[in-house]
Amino acid sequence: MVVYEIDLGLNHVIRKFSEPVPKTAHRLISIPGGIENEGKSSGVIVACENYIIYKKQDHEDRKCSIPIRLD
Repeated sequence: MVVYEIDLGLNHVIRKFSEPVPKTAHRLISIPGGIENEGKSSGVIVACENYIIYKKQDHEDRKCSIPIRLD
């Protein structure tokens, strides 16, 4: 997964960071947040086979398992 930032004032794209994702990952969902100093969250949600991961630059990943019915 590679995250880019668009600077509309200067008309160019900046590569923010790059991280590997699990092989079972099938969807990336961007979470827009704006300016970091305003307390708004931003990052990426990675949907995998049995869990969801929230990734953000310079923060620890948050991992949540998806409930599965047995019947």
